[in-house]
Amino acid sequence: MLHTDGSSEPLLTGSSVLKISFHPYFSYKDAFIFTICLGFFGVLLFYMPNLLGHSDNFIPANPLVTPAHIVPEWYFTPFYAILRACPHKLGGAIGMFAAILMLFAIPFTILSELTLPVAIARHSQAHKLGFWTFIGIFFTLIFLGSNAAAEPYVTASRFFTLAYFLYFLVWVPFIAVITEKKFLSNKTQK
Repeated sequence: MLHTDGSSEPLLTGSSVLKISFHPYFSYKDAFIFTICLGFFGVLLFYMPNLLGHSDNFIPANPLVTPAHIVPEWYFTPFYAILRACPHKLGGAIGMFAAILMLFAIPFTILSELTLPVAIARHSQAHKLGFWTFIGIFFTLIFLGSNAAAEPYVTASRFFTLAYFLYFLVWVPFIAVITEKKFLSNKTQK
């Protein structure tokens, strides 16, 4: 797109004289950011390789003793909390994989984003409320999955697992229908 139309200019006058060419500005800017990121990654990899690791990884393995608290990495903990929320192993595994697959199905389940302009669906107050509610549920599941499988955490995991699934199965379709009705009523009034 930048090669064919060029970049925009700051005053938005549409003048092609004020546009910035791609090569000297954007190429050097991208190369600079790439160098900074690669340098940060190199310092982390070569000088502090254990910075993001868990301290339990340094305990020598003992086949006779099971660790008291086994925790996956932080990005798996919400799904681990969903796995532990179900009392049956198969039900927990099905729930965990269903929770992961629901994240992959988001683009196909939000009807309003497929049939309406994206800006209308994303700027509705109900959509914003639902989004931040989901973020809160997800981070709470991260916290619950990183704690031991004791009683207050298991009950809370069951509640927030239910809230997680209700978000995708009830709230998202509800918001899609409400947004679509609002869009169609605004379209008929014009």
